[in-house]
Amino acid sequence: MKPYQFFLGVITAIALITSACRFASSALNQLYTPSVGLLTRGYNPLQVPDFEAVIVPQEQASDFIYSLNGERTINNWTPTKEDILELEDHIKAYIKELPSNSLMPLTEYKRQYAGAIINHHRLLYGNFFCQAFEVDWHKDPLVVMDGGNCFFQVIYDLDTQDFVSFNINGEG
Repeated sequence: MKPYQFFLGVITAIALITSACRFASSALNQLYTPSVGLLTRGYNPLQVPDFEAVIVPQEQASDFIYSLNGERTINNWTPTKEDILELEDHIKAYIKELPSNSLMPLTEYKRQYAGAIINHHRLLYGNFFCQAFEVDWHKDPLVVMDGGNCFFQVIYDLDTQDFVSFNINGEG
């Protein structure tokens, strides 16, 4: 082999490696979600006629729940449409007990749902919001401090069929 052939082979190898690294870096940048620090392909859309919602997959639930309330969950699960519809039925009855101006009509809110098992109870975390700002809520948690009744969060126990937590954001 002549020296220029060896040199040409080395240059070609470097070009191929550089190209592969750029491709891999580009692919990872498209998947990386800085807000929760994990690789993600987005949340699962929920098809229902009354509202827009997504279901956070089990693999992303711990980071999602942590971003909402600072609680790190270990035993997570992916809620089903039936689980969410049960919560929705109970939330309608629950908000009738609240003062009339506490919340906007439920149809005004988009939702994100995640599941965790804590103390042997299947908990369903719901994040409700009327405005998403610049957040792609189909793949990132929407976290807002204050904002009033445009934002509220619930934790619903599917086993006891009761709300563990129901928090409406305060005014800023």
